[in-house]
Amino acid sequence: MEIRSSTNYAWNTKDRLGEGATGAVYKARHKKTGETFAVKVSNNLGMMRPVEIRRREFEVLNKLNHENIVKLYASETELRSQNEIIVMELCSGGSLFTLLENPANTYGFMEDEFKQVLKDVVAGMKHLHEQGMVHRDLKPGNIMRVIKDDGSFVYKLTDFGAARELEAHEVFMSVYGTEEYLHPDLYERGVLRKHANKTFGAMVDLWSIGVTFYHIATGQLPFRPYGGRQNKDTMHVITSKKRAGMISGVQKSEGEDIEWSDKLPDHTRLSQGLKELLTPVLAGILESDPANAMSFGKFFVSIQDILSRKVIDVYSVHSASFHKIYMKQSDTFAKFQELIAVQTGVSAAQQKLFFKYDEFKPDPMAPSSSYPKTSDDIFMVMTGGEYMSPERLSLYKIPNLPNLPKEGTLEMDSSTSKMMANRAQCCKYAVKQYFRATKAMLVTIESVLKNLKKDMMFYISFCKQMESEWTALQQISEAYYTSQMHHAWVFDALLSKLTEAKDEVKMILEEVQDIQKWSESKKESEGELNKAYQRNDRMKTLISEVIETDRFRAFLEDFTKDTDDQSFFNLVSTYTGNIEEIYQSFRKDKYHRRLSYADEQRHKFDREKLVVLSDKITKITEEAVKHRSALHEKLVGWLNEVNHCYEEAESLHSSFLGQKQAQDAFLISLRSVQEQCLEKSKRIVEKLQKLITSPSPVLTATAPAAAAQNGFSDPDMDSITVNQLGNELDSLSMITKESVQTAQQNTQQIERVVRGFITLYTSLNEHMSKDVSQLEETIGEENMN
Repeated sequence: MEIRSSTNYAWNTKDRLGEGATGAVYKARHKKTGETFAVKVSNNLGMMRPVEIRRREFEVLNKLNHENIVKLYASETELRSQNEIIVMELCSGGSLFTLLENPANTYGFMEDEFKQVLKDVVAGMKHLHEQGMVHRDLKPGNIMRVIKDDGSFVYKLTDFGAARELEAHEVFMSVYGTEEYLHPDLYERGVLRKHANKTFGAMVDLWSIGVTFYHIATGQLPFRPYGGRQNKDTMHVITSKKRAGMISGVQKSEGEDIEWSDKLPDHTRLSQGLKELLTPVLAGILESDPANAMSFGKFFVSIQDILSRKVIDVYSVHSASFHKIYMKQSDTFAKFQELIAVQTGVSAAQQKLFFKYDEFKPDPMAPSSSYPKTSDDIFMVMTGGEYMSPERLSLYKIPNLPNLPKEGTLEMDSSTSKMMANRAQCCKYAVKQYFRATKAMLVTIESVLKNLKKDMMFYISFCKQMESEWTALQQISEAYYTSQMHHAWVFDALLSKLTEAKDEVKMILEEVQDIQKWSESKKESEGELNKAYQRNDRMKTLISEVIETDRFRAFLEDFTKDTDDQSFFNLVSTYTGNIEEIYQSFRKDKYHRRLSYADEQRHKFDREKLVVLSDKITKITEEAVKHRSALHEKLVGWLNEVNHCYEEAESLHSSFLGQKQAQDAFLISLRSVQEQCLEKSKRIVEKLQKLITSPSPVLTATAPAAAAQNGFSDPDMDSITVNQLGNELDSLSMITKESVQTAQQNTQQIERVVRGFITLYTSLNEHMSKDVSQLEETIGEENMN
């Protein structure tokens, strides 16, 4: 290790940051200001290039000025070797390649970080394209992470040693780049040494970035021949002969057929929603034939479409899984439900959505841009009905535990310990998702309970309304029935006094009996309605069970106790950290030809400890899965009970709607019968008038049987005149109308009471919402802690 310098900068060769296409990169300090920079010192390849070409390279790179491209500050000459150095912005966060080597990223980046890389790298590429530049060596090692003062990250393109200006449709012949990221034509020319006169265009950058994005998303290269770089011919076959739409090809053993795939693997940490949008883009840029490949313009538009979408986090209860729904800003609720159905298999008709404990029912035509903001911690909950069963539980796949050889080399121990560290991170991720799911289950229960009570409040008002309408109907019916039976009694009383004109009297009596039959018939049909009305009692009992006795809330208390234990995740996190420490130690050991006795004993102890820790993590993860499965089964059972309650309430509600229609029909029929009876009564009065004014009517003093049967007092029939009878009919008609009016007024009064009750509930519900907000803040604080 030595100190080297230029006119203004000094660096220690031990502070090496990486190797570029044309030189090594070191961390350097400005001699006067003490500021830190990165210096790239030309290697033999760089020194072999003509001075004017290296000068032109610096001038071209100096044209680039973008947040996502590493800044170039100066060009100087090293004092001792006279090598050219380039002074650049220092990227303290390391390269993407280094980050991918971290066991936590073995199966790719988490979605938010991946999207940050996608955004920054594509922005940098777009700037290059607009400036007429081609990079020619895009790969994770040439994408740096810079940590800002506020702790956030930004990714930048670096190492422009192979970059050059290239006008539209212009081509080049020189070959740069890293084998695994090379376009098939470049690979054929640069690695296989074929077709020396072949030219290449700027599209080669798209292929390289496609391989890079696949690598970042999955932790693996998309095209992998058996034997890796050793199997160059097969590598070229995989990349150049793959069918359109395929984004990966893997040969797992020598001579074996290549396994093609047009999808990202299941182990990736990206959501299904993002994968469905990203996969067509990868398929378009990982196309060796320029005629079929996606253009730069379409590539930039496609990435912008992904990044501009509204992302709504949804927890699906039936499978205990989290989903990210990517919507265009103008998409409506129908599209939202459609995308949920695609990811979960739950149809729009079955979906019931909640957000912050309230049912989510937006304006059907409102754009998704107006929807509330969600995140990993604040999400929507989707429940359903008949589809819910414990068998649908979604489980994260964990790779098998590799065996640590009893007698292995230091190289083998390092390799195996890395696989164990990778697997431990996978277990940690799985347990974290399971723990997150248990919290989501609690949110589900709270949401369902709150809205169940709210819905039952609606049924309370409906029951009250049904009672008021039924009371009004009974009063109207009773008024009609009493008036008609009284008319019939009066007619019977009069006719019983007439001793002459028996035939005419008999005919009139038949008409009177018609009035009686019609009235009795309507009274009987009212009795049938009364039987149907008794279902109202069952509805009130159901409401009482939910609201007054709170029969479903006890489950929440028991469930909360079962989810309080966080030991699963804490233990797995601790053991994973211990395994990674051993891996890093073994990684250093492999560079020693032979360990000292102390280091050899430490290494041996760590080997045994590694196996024990891996077994413990396996058992804890299995326990976490079993625990989460048991909780999910309990939750599904409880939700099915709630659904049965809903189904019964909805069934009763539907029967009430049918009953209301029957009541309306009965009232119409009742009024029709009333009108018919009044018309018939008037005709009877006219016939009686003719009989009484005839020359020889005779009235007897015999009391009519009808009077006694109907309970009416026997009036002085001698004093009854036909005119008085007509007046009495008019009077009874008025009484009937007043009875109906009174019944309607009673109904209106009850409805006012119901509206007041609903207003009171709304006030209570707002107070409850405040309590819920406080609960959310408490949960948020716990999550932060």
